[in-house]
Amino acid sequence: MNAAQFALANGASVEKLQATGKQMRWLGRLLLVFPFVLRLGMAIHPKSPGIILAEKFAAVVAIFGVMGLLSLWVARKNEALAREIGRLS
Repeated sequence: MNAAQFALANGASVEKLQATGKQMRWLGRLLLVFPFVLRLGMAIHPKSPGIILAEKFAAVVAIFGVMGLLSLWVARKNEALAREIGRLS
């Protein structure tokens, strides 16, 4: 039993998988853009020395970047699974 057959047996539909993929894609994009918007805010209102801001920015990019890339990967997998289910149906 492959992944598409397993998903069909568990009640997954093409529409639900595509909708989830679309939501995950938007979430991934937001998570990738968020650190740069935050950095703009930190640059406009600096309250700490530059090196501390750079360290905070690097940490935020690392955390949110990984989460964003993971969300985009899940979206791509969901959309591929939806296409495969569409071929089976």
